[in-house]
Amino acid sequence: MATAEIQVVQPAESLQTQLAAAPTPQQRIDLYAKAGLWYDAIAEARKASETSQNQAAVLELLDSLANSEAQPLKDWSDRLKQIRAIEQQRQLPQPKP
Repeated sequence: MATAEIQVVQPAESLQTQLAAAPTPQQRIDLYAKAGLWYDAIAEARKASETSQNQAAVLELLDSLANSEAQPLKDWSDRLKQIRAIEQQRQLPQPKP
């Protein structure tokens, strides 16, 4: 079983202005991604990918998303391994004097 929570937010006014001025889909994708609005970035990329020249943008975006999500998970995994090692050390019998 898995759960997820999505928070719907209105893009900041400055982002809306930048999006309106962005002449290419790639620039709009980048703006959404930099703002952390991944669903909007992916939606924009999917629209743009209808032409073969923009399919690379979708793949690049998905790679960026995977990489941005992977690092926090790796950090968490590393911390858990450190905690496990500490706990393992605590469980070892202490040498007798």
